[in-house]
Amino acid sequence: DGQAVADALGRMTRGLVAGGHVGGLVLTGGDTASAACAALGGSALWLRGETQPGIAWGVLLGGVLPGLPVVTKAGGFGADEALAVAIGRLEGWKAG
Repeated sequence: DGQAVADALGRMTRGLVAGGHVGGLVLTGGDTASAACAALGGSALWLRGETQPGIAWGVLLGGVLPGLPVVTKAGGFGADEALAVAIGRLEGWKAG
């Protein structure tokens, strides 16, 4: 079922973040984003803006990596370049 898949992806995200090599996340699909944030122990995302219309970015509040930059995108939403733009935003966050 969809929730079981989202929960498994959340656990995988926590494992990757625990390895210490993650500077930000691009999360697609609301259930996946919610499960990943929950697995990281985050209490919320503090939304700071959009990478493109309807594609939000912000930072994780609380949890194992507070302040982690996160982009959230609906699974079937966005232009062809939406993921590349989201990654660019995260790279800009690290540089800035």
